[in-house]
Amino acid sequence: MIGENNGRYREGLRLQAIVAMDRKGQVLLSKHLRDKARIKPCDKLIIMVSEKEGEVHCILLLKTEKFAETVTRLMNSVLE
Repeated sequence: MIGENNGRYREGLRLQAIVAMDRKGQVLLSKHLRDKARIKPCDKLIIMVSEKEGEVHCILLLKTEKFAETVTRLMNSVLE
């Protein structure tokens, strides 16, 4: 249950919101969440999924600039 651990699962990972998909297949992120994540109109997001036994069980949104920074950091450590 959400209340049992205050929505926290691991360090830095917690339940932020519950959203619904509309009839067009669109999901709305609340203004509070967009502000907190500094997501602005026209920002690009990467969608990553985790699958188990052929079924998607986790969907993750990443800001493209954060993803690029992470990939650059990883590649620099590999090339050293």
